[in-house]
Amino acid sequence: MRKLLTRKFWKRVLERIIDDVEFRIDLEKEFSKLSERDRNIIKKYLEGYLQREIGEEFGLSQRRVSQILQKIKKFF
Repeated sequence: MRKLLTRKFWKRVLERIIDDVEFRIDLEKEFSKLSERDRNIIKKYLEGYLQREIGEEFGLSQRRVSQILQKIKKFF
């Protein structure tokens, strides 16, 4: 019984890993379609930077950064 549970457990783990890898591949394909600026903006946002801080770094207003992030969210 223990081997069966272990086998089922590892099968689920491997299926989850495969699903995660496939998701990451799809995400990377879509991410590569963004402009370099938009990729850098989303990276900064995901690192925890405020929209105002991102705007200052890229010479954009906070509102423009917000618009770009909304566009990217719709893209995904």
